[in-house]
Amino acid sequence: MKKFSFLLVLLLCVSALAEKAAAPLVHLRDARQGYENMIWMEQRTKIGGESVTGYIQGTGGADDALMGFNFKNDWDMLTATVGFLDTAPEGREAEFFVEAGGKVLYSSGILKSKGPCHQVRVPIRGYKNIILRISSDRYNGTAGAAWGGPTVYSGLSAEEMKNDWSLSINNSKTPLPGDVVPNQVPIMFEVPGAAEEVEYRVKIRRDAEARTVIVERERSDP
Repeated sequence: MKKFSFLLVLLLCVSALAEKAAAPLVHLRDARQGYENMIWMEQRTKIGGESVTGYIQGTGGADDALMGFNFKNDWDMLTATVGFLDTAPEGREAEFFVEAGGKVLYSSGILKSKGPCHQVRVPIRGYKNIILRISSDRYNGTAGAAWGGPTVYSGLSAEEMKNDWSLSINNSKTPLPGDVVPNQVPIMFEVPGAAEEVEYRVKIRRDAEARTVIVERERSDP
């Protein structure tokens, strides 16, 4: 009986492991459900200094760059490296979004060309349709902004589904280590010149669903 129970548990574990899968989005051609101001490439490139294989890139213009997907399979997580291609000129700014079910599942905050990239992990379990969006307030701001190596995963455990928290200061987002909301977060202020005095107004709130500590910092000039 003990031997049978052990074999049953072993078979269940092997089955659970076999169910894990991953697929690069650039290869899921049948899942694409329209796109605008976007192109996809399968070769290697660098985003914010990080090398990636395959990417989905904004092409600029006045409108958002977006691509929709309608999945046949059930996926748990979307990962990607987001930012600007190393070849993009300075002065461009854009924000990355993952949308599904009429809501935003992820927002990057403002990222800049020649700046660092961000590593993205977005839980998408339960959603068959998602949209990758890149938005910019500037004309051609999405040109060179890219989702690097976007990949979807299935069969993840509850522990593997956990995400680290992020700190967003005036819509500029930085990852925070750990999957538990921090008790304190670092906030930087400009040091005034000699004989100057500056007042700041700061609002801090926690968005548990987005796993983000949001700081709105405003300088109060006399």
